[in-house]
Amino acid sequence: MDSNIAIASSTFQYDLYYFKMDMAKVTELSIVRDKRVYDDVCLVTLSESSWIELYEEYAREPSKLLSRSELTSFSSFKSKRRKQSYLMGRLCAKTACVSLAFNEDDILLSSIEILKGVFEFPVVSHPQLSNIQVSISHVNGFACAIAYSERHPMSIDIECLDEKRCRTMGKKLEEDEIDCQESFCSVNKKRLSNFINTPTDLNSYFNLINWTAKESVSKVLRTGLMCPTRFYEVKACDFLPRESFKDIYDVFGLKEGTFVCVSMFKHFSQYKVISFLDTKLGNVISICLPKKTKLKKFNRPN
Repeated sequence: MDSNIAIASSTFQYDLYYFKMDMAKVTELSIVRDKRVYDDVCLVTLSESSWIELYEEYAREPSKLLSRSELTSFSSFKSKRRKQSYLMGRLCAKTACVSLAFNEDDILLSSIEILKGVFEFPVVSHPQLSNIQVSISHVNGFACAIAYSERHPMSIDIECLDEKRCRTMGKKLEEDEIDCQESFCSVNKKRLSNFINTPTDLNSYFNLINWTAKESVSKVLRTGLMCPTRFYEVKACDFLPRESFKDIYDVFGLKEGTFVCVSMFKHFSQYKVISFLDTKLGNVISICLPKKTKLKKFNRPN
């Protein structure tokens, strides 16, 4: 297996303004290229179950979190679900940004503005966060964000197990991807049998991995899925067994029932995607990054 998938991380918890970050998972990583630390990155994930007690406070006083223009967008949303996902995404994104900048004591989250680029991609605006950008994703009570340096593009996407959506994703597979799906399911059926109940579920998880890989690379390219999906075709999807890649599972604190896969692209060979398949929560989180990048343990300065 390609050594470029080697990963390590440190997680930490701290109080940040109006909420306790032990309600979210914050993972800090160092980027390694050419055997030296190139930059740092911060990943934040948040679930509805840990967030729900904060929602009423933020919904009542969204100015604690949102900038003036973000408040305008927030006020335009009609449904509670849409408002909640927007707040969750902004919380993850802004937390990741200030963590990456080591300025959590100096920057109010509401002073950070996340603008929309010409193709709807997020753009971080704050004088103390120059050259830091962020990728955001949220779905069905889950949100995640990854903050990174502009000189090292990355992105993130999350999808939940939903039978109807997974069928739709499956219909968009290219011919070679169908062969890849059959191989993936055949090879991993026994390994995952204790966690995935049926062959249909295993196919659905492959569809989630495939789709989030495409979504994430389209975000790195800052186009979104504005092109035919065949341009983002996945040519390989490899499962990383815990027994052979224990360090990856340990440093991310991945519990039993969560698995790691790595995907490569037919046309964008300079990128790879690391996917985390959580069979208990029924979701897949995928991170796109340059193929030759390695991630290692980050040591936060005192």
